[in-house]
Parts: sequence; C-alpha cells; structure tokens
Amino acid sequence: MMRLPLVPCQPAVVLFVVLVCVCPATAAQLFVGTAETSITPDRPVALEGQFRLRISQGVDSPITANVVVLESRDGENVLDRAVMVSADLVHLPTELLQAVRHVVAERNPELDSNKIFISVTHTHTAPVVQVGNFVLPPDVMTIEEYNEFFVGQVASAIAEACEKLQPGSAAWGLGFAQVAYNRRTSYHDGHASMYGPVHVPGYKGPEGPEYQGIPVLFFFDSAGKPLAAAVNVWCPSQEVEGTSRISADFWHPTRLRIKEKLGPEIVVLGWCGPSGDQSPHRRMQQAAEDRMRKLRGIESWLDEFARRIADSVLDTYDLVKEDRHADACLMHQTEIVRLPGWKLPEAEIDRIRAARDELAADLAEHPEKASSLSRPISWRTQTVERFKQIAASEDGCYPTEIHVLRIGDVAVCTNQFELFTEYGLRILARSPAHLTFVVQLVGPAYYLPTAEAVRGGSYSAIPESCAVGPEGGDALVDATVERIGGMWK
Repeated sequence: MMRLPLVPCQPAVVLFVVLVCVCPATAAQLFVGTAETSITPDRPVALEGQFRLRISQGVDSPITANVVVLESRDGENVLDRAVMVSADLVHLPTELLQAVRHVVAERNPELDSNKIFISVTHTHTAPVVQVGNFVLPPDVMTIEEYNEFFVGQVASAIAEACEKLQPGSAAWGLGFAQVAYNRRTSYHDGHASMYGPVHVPGYKGPEGPEYQGIPVLFFFDSAGKPLAAAVNVWCPSQEVEGTSRISADFWHPTRLRIKEKLGPEIVVLGWCGPSGDQSPHRRMQQAAEDRMRKLRGIESWLDEFARRIADSVLDTYDLVKEDRHADACLMHQTEIVRLPGWKLPEAEIDRIRAARDELAADLAEHPEKASSLSRPISWRTQTVERFKQIAASEDGCYPTEIHVLRIGDVAVCTNQFELFTEYGLRILARSPAHLTFVVQLVGPAYYLPTAEAVRGGSYSAIPESCAVGPEGGDALVDATVERIGGMWK
C-alpha cells in the first residue's frame, strides 16, 4: 500500500508549513468532471455503526459514491487539481483510501493521487470496512471482498470523471435548515451523557452548540447546466441507524429531490460537517415535531430531513445560479499534520486493558457471544495499541491528513474526525474566506471532543472513542486556519 510521508514536529506542536499561495494573474479556466457509482453490495454484508453484529437483510435505498474532479487550466497547463469523493459509509480506514489512490495512480499516472480525498456521510447502515472488528458467519460477503469491490467502483468513477472533464464554472451560497440536534446532555452535577434523558430535574441543557447552516457549492458546464452540488450538512446521516437493511439514510431522498428539480444527471456530494456531538434525533418537543411533519403529509423523518435540506439547496440555487465563475481560482493543499496526542496515565491504560481482557475471557468461555462481544473487545484493543503508538513516538503526536482548498471565494477544509461542532465554528469564525466548508470524516472516524465534553465524560468523550483530545482539537483548528489564511495572502 502507498503511504504518505509523515511530517516531523516538535513535541505537542504542529509544524506549520506556511505557503504563500497566489492565484494566477491571468484568468484561468475551471474544468469540471463528475461521476456517480453504486457501492451497494449484491450479497448480505455485516453492517457498521453499532457494537453488535448486524447482517444486512436487504436494501432500503442504494448507497453510492459521488465524484467531482476539478482542474484549473491556463491553456494546456494544469495549474491545480482536486478529486473529491463522497461515499455512503460509516468511516474510511487509511488502508482503504490508499488502496483507491494506488489503483487510480496505476490507471492515471499523470494524476497526483494525493489530491484525492474521500469523505463519508456516516450512515450507520453501510457495510463494515474495517478488518478485525467482527466475526462473520460463512454465508456473507467478507470485509475484504467488499473493500475490493468498493475500491474498484470508486477508482472507475474517478477515471470516468476525469474523462468527462469539460470547461465549467462554480457558484456558491449559504442556506439554512434544522437537521442536527445536539445529542450530548449536560446535568447540574457536572456529568454529561450522549442521548441522556432531558425530562429530569437535573437536566441543564445541551452540552454544546448546534449549527444549521447549509453551505452549497454548485458546478456547471459551459452552457450553465448544473453538473454537481456539494452540500455541507453538519449532521451524520443516522436517522435509521439501528436497522438491518442497507440505507444511505436521509441522503438518498435528498438526492432524489435535488435531481427532480435540477436534472437526473446532477451529482450530489454529501459532505458531513463537524457534528461529533450532533445527530438528527429530536431531543425535546418530539410530539410537536412529529405533528408538524404529519400535517405536511411527510411519511418519515428521512423524507422530512430530505425536504428541509433539498428546499434549502434549491432556494440557494435560485439565488446564485446566475453568479457563476468560470475563472474561479482553484488551489489545493494536502498535508500530514501531527496533533498533540491525548496523554493517558498508565492506570487508565490498565483499566481499558482489564476491561478488554474480561470481555475476552467471557468470549472464550461462551463463543456463542461473538456477535455481541467481538466489537467491544476490538474497540478496546485498538485503543490500547493507538495510545501505545502515540506514547512511543518521539514527539507524542498523532499524524492526520488534512486538505485545504480554495475555490474562488470559498474555502474547503477537511479532517478525519467526528469533530465536535465547537471546533468547526471556530474555523468558520477565523477563516478569511467568504464562505467556508468544513468536511469531517475524511479518514478514520475517531471522535474529537471539547474540554467541556471530556469533563462531562460518557461515550464520544472518553479515551476509547478518541485518538486526540482537546489539545489536539485546538491544534487542528490552528493548523487549518493557518493554511486557509495562506491561500488568501
């Protein structure tokens, strides 16, 4: 597998490689290529997103990978390029990204495969792609088989998008829709809990902020026909997360609604924004929300969220469709930055290891419990190994890949985490761009909690859920803003 080189850094400090980037003085032409492909398996698979094994029992909606390739050209000279993929998966192990890059590099050696980034929508009804988390029965598609299928489909879609590159333009705008609700509940005694009860005397309020902005990037051909839309919803697609049927969750009906208005060929990239502490589950006044949905004649919450998102996208489209920019500046930087690792006392590591060993002993005595115990065991095993690697590194840092793009007046920045919303808001506030898209889950999906969340405890803010803690979150914000700022100098 190809691996990107790691950039060394001083202990607990991110190395800033500040590049003074300047858009060309002469007008460059933007080129756009798009593709959409199915990543729906044709056999039963294990589904990711829960700690118990679920085997798929059919398909409620297809899961897809959507591709937009951008090039900025001055005559025949390619000035920069970006390959942006959105996939209906839970997360993307580094090995799977590198496998896609390796195949693309073999097929298109002129393409810098490091300029490929793949984000996921975080549907909890998609195939398992991490080897070693579950013990699968013999009559289902193996994880290795599915991953090979995924790599082939995505690499072919990237090649198709590259072949379809044509002169185009971009437009952008900001809409709003209530999709996300803060899912971490705080209490007056200082503790917090994901999905904790709210109808209790000790309830204090949601632990963190919510964000309801819907930034959208539209791409057009030279005649003004819409080719693609990148829609940045700060919410994981988890409305039907506990079922045993494959589903793209609310992104499928959202895409259908957008295609109905803008044409069946339009490609919709679902970009999940910082929402480690947000979800689509209503936290209060559920009866009132349900009543309003039914009064609109909307059958399900999947369709209601699709209505909200698509209406916002289409309203934005009507406002910005004539403000297209064929010469939009395109700049794309990708880099491995090293974030300060979460330093754990040995006693904490011992606690996690002891819990893992207790579960492993139970499994050894009761092999029939594999479907419920395998993932909790691997979760703790991976935690111990992760923190051991961070402690053994020379600088105590965790390496992570980020991408920062400038597309006209727009900044797009990525991170691998289930990033708590507060960090995304910090990036928005400090970014010099006219409009900023923050795309999470571009890689392995560890939570990145705030200091307040760590003090409150509970799943998503404990070491088992994380690779770095609040200090790493601060460094990620600083690194991202620094690189965006370099593109506006």
